[in-house]
Order: sequence, then structure tokens, then C-alpha cells
Amino acid sequence: SSLIDIAKNECRKSKPVIAWQMPWAYGTGCQEEYFGKYGYNQQKMYKAITNATKVMMSQSEVDILVPVGTAIQNLRNTSLNNSPLDITRDYRHLDCGIGRYTASCTLFQALTSIYKVELSDTPFFNAYGDTPVTEKNFRICQQAAINACNTPFTVTPPTD
Repeated sequence: SSLIDIAKNECRKSKPVIAWQMPWAYGTGCQEEYFGKYGYNQQKMYKAITNATKVMMSQSEVDILVPVGTAIQNLRNTSLNNSPLDITRDYRHLDCGIGRYTASCTLFQALTSIYKVELSDTPFFNAYGDTPVTEKNFRICQQAAINACNTPFTVTPPTD
């Protein structure tokens, strides 16, 4: 709330649009102490993230939710998941291929949906990582992002 107040104060002559990017849960193989707060359970961490995001949205003036955390959970429920990394490169940071691509698709979808621009009309998919974005999988990533934006607090995996 303090950051939003500062932004609004600094932008007195215009109305800033505030967006919030929902984070993703760690990969199931993560052994970091912080993940222990959730019993090393990805579903428990994801649920805590969605609950905290709901509270934040109800108590702040955030205009746009970018549900990257849900998009990644959606993708984790497809054949593209690489458990125990789970679309990450180190259990925490997104894979440079399909992870980052799905996050960018989610941002694109959240920011352009008001303009009736379709993510599926955007065939760009040049991203390499442990699981590179390819002609065969980029639509799955896009659909994971679209589903997340449509139902930001519910895991809705795309069809492979």
C-alpha cells in the first residue's frame, strides 16, 4: 500500500495503473529452508500465494493481476513438467525456456486483454532453456497463460 501511495503521489497529473505479478511456488525438489515453511509442499505454497494475493487485491488499489504463479501451476500439470524442477532451473527461478515464455505470455495476456488482442495471434517463441520453446509446445504455454488470466486462482491446465 505504501508503494502504491508513493506512485500515486508522484504521478499527480495522471492516474497510474498498478499491476501485481503473482509469484509461483517452488519446485517439488527444493530443499531450501524457506520452502520448509510450507512443509516442502508445492501445493501448500501455491495455496498460500493465492490466498495472500486475494487478500492483497482486496486491500489495495491494484488494477491488474498478472497471475504468473497460476500459469506456471497450469503448465506443471502438462507433459511439459520436468519434476522435481517443475519448470524452474534451480527449484526457484523459472526455466529460461518454457518458464520465462509462459510468464511473458501471462504478462502479455493480462495487459492486452482490454484491447482485444489475442495471444494466439502472436506466434513468437524464441526462448531456450532446459525445456526450450518449440513449434510443438508454444501453444501449450500460451494456453496455460490464457487459462490463468481467465481464472487466476484456479489451476486449469491446458490440453497437451
